[in-house]
Amino acid sequence: MTLLLINTLAQATVFETINGLKYSIDTLKNEASLVANSPRYSGDIVVPEKITFESKEYSVTSFGDRCFFDCYGLTSIDIPSSVTSLGNSCFSSCSKLTSIYILSSVTSLGDYCFANCSRLTSITIPSSVTSLGDGCFKGCSGLTSIEIPSSVTSVENSCFENCWELTTISIPSTVTSLGDRCFSDCSKLMSISCYTITPPKCVQETFDEYDPSLCKLYVPQESIDKYKFSDGWKSFPNIYAIEESGQSDQINSTSTGGIIATCNNGVITISGMNAQENVTFYSLSGKQLGTAVAVDGTVAYAVNTICSWSYSFMFRLKISLIQTGANSKSCSIVSVSGVSANSLASCFSFSSIKFFSPMQCNA
Repeated sequence: MTLLLINTLAQATVFETINGLKYSIDTLKNEASLVANSPRYSGDIVVPEKITFESKEYSVTSFGDRCFFDCYGLTSIDIPSSVTSLGNSCFSSCSKLTSIYILSSVTSLGDYCFANCSRLTSITIPSSVTSLGDGCFKGCSGLTSIEIPSSVTSVENSCFENCWELTTISIPSTVTSLGDRCFSDCSKLMSISCYTITPPKCVQETFDEYDPSLCKLYVPQESIDKYKFSDGWKSFPNIYAIEESGQSDQINSTSTGGIIATCNNGVITISGMNAQENVTFYSLSGKQLGTAVAVDGTVAYAVNTICSWSYSFMFRLKISLIQTGANSKSCSIVSVSGVSANSLASCFSFSSIKFFSPMQCNA
């Protein structure tokens, strides 16, 4: 009986390579997991939702530990909606991977899942994920901003350590703890928005090696004093109410110096400008996204034209106005933020647009 049981279990899992991808197939559960292969995966990889083995279909439900570890030739990956988990070190050291979109079917990101993906500039974390493992994005030195979804309750040790280009962080009210060295050595941090009434548990080293003179911490108005005296948070000399940063109030229009910006159905309209005046839109990282020219003093720009997985969930657009003729001016008029993971799920349009004030313009 014991020998028969061992033999049955051994036959339950088989390994098979199909169209260049290697799978661990559980014949009892009718599931398959993508696993590491030799030679390493490279190029653009499209993983199917189902595979066929011996005339039977199996759903691909996970990417195994170290599946794409050190696949330095991997440039893109399509994760099917059947996948629910990404294993430990799944994409670690994929140095050519620049962006990745994780579908809402994924609930678990393993430890060091994307560690040392140095060219990764954006990552979309779906609202289905409840925790971010140890070192999950450690060494992702190309990331400039990160929005943690409201489904997450904990961010583990060294999760974003050594993300040198990270400038903005948004922490939802659901997070109760931040691990040791979670945001350590994020030397360019400029803005942290933490929406929790009770400061998440953390230690001094959670935000180690940042410039306190540059970084501003935004928290709920009623919690400012709590943060000032809480371990890990009290080291921030610049603590402000979220309301003061304009990040809590959604409005549809704002204006300055006779220039009025409005937003309806995902289209930004700026009026009160000069004829043929140019408006250039930039991402948070400073990369130019697009331009528009004023017609009869008005510029219209469709927000969904900048919706690309090469950028982060959170968009802040700087608008530069350049007048024709001898005079010129540069204005940082408005920030636009699509902060809802659900609204970005299909990347067709934003369902919520925020205009932040005050808007500053230097003539």
